[in-house]
Amino acid sequence: MKYRVKEYGGCIDQEMFDKIMSKHRKFANTYGKEGECAIFKKAYFKNVSFARKKLVGVVFKYCVFDDYSNDFCGANLERSVFEKCVFCDGEFKKSCLESTTFKTCMLMDANFDKANAEDCEFSYCQCVGAKFINANLVRSEFTLCGMQAADFDGADVEMARFNSCCVTGCEFATALNMDKMSWNLGTTDLHSVCPKNGSFVGYKKAVLLDNRRIFEGHCIVKLEIPDDAKRSNATTRKCRCDKAKVLGFYDYDGNELPDSTLVVSMFDNDFEYKYGEIMEVDDFDDCAMKQCAAGIHFFMTFEEAVGY
Repeated sequence: MKYRVKEYGGCIDQEMFDKIMSKHRKFANTYGKEGECAIFKKAYFKNVSFARKKLVGVVFKYCVFDDYSNDFCGANLERSVFEKCVFCDGEFKKSCLESTTFKTCMLMDANFDKANAEDCEFSYCQCVGAKFINANLVRSEFTLCGMQAADFDGADVEMARFNSCCVTGCEFATALNMDKMSWNLGTTDLHSVCPKNGSFVGYKKAVLLDNRRIFEGHCIVKLEIPDDAKRSNATTRKCRCDKAKVLGFYDYDGNELPDSTLVVSMFDNDFEYKYGEIMEVDDFDDCAMKQCAAGIHFFMTFEEAVGY
């Protein structure tokens, strides 16, 4: 059976879009026997509301969406295709993106919070700063995408695949099923910043307390990470380990402080760093992709620790 397909371009407003979608829904509901399959090509959407709309199987190619038309919250975009589209802070919160395709799209700072993106495909997309918080990304695939600083906290990444993507600064701290996700060697910034074997020196920022345990400022702790310590750095230069020996305390100018200086963790004032002692954490998280997980956090250089 030959399906009826029609392309639409130019400036599209709400009235025109509703008329087009009426024909498209008829096409979808009758399995192509009636209506027309809508393909938007080189279209500019002006003041069009997509939120909570049924847009199953719609094709968008070379399209631009104005600020108002960026809202796809709660929309059903199952099996839809977006190719070479530009979004300004696109909103896809709680949308259905099952088997949806995004190809060569600009998705910087897009919000996919709680979206159902199962089997969704992203290829050649710029997803810098995108938020996939609590999203369902089961079997989703990212290929040759820029993912810098994207946030996957709480997302289900079971069987998700990252192929030759840049994931610098991505956050996976509370992502689910990370042991079942995969990535290939072309995915950058998954390499270890800290040495995989042997002992080495690291630096961390910590809190200075006076003898009454009142905040006095910050300092840098010099650490020796022993050869038997677990260590990782996720997708940034911030590292963490399960044990470290305290070698000394320094101010920001590199001047050594007395060995008796009272120094505690920035996040746990009961965790005290004592000169010459080996500090350990019992609940170290072995998942290398988790950056802000349990462990002793540190940097490889003094300057990085100061700048944190």
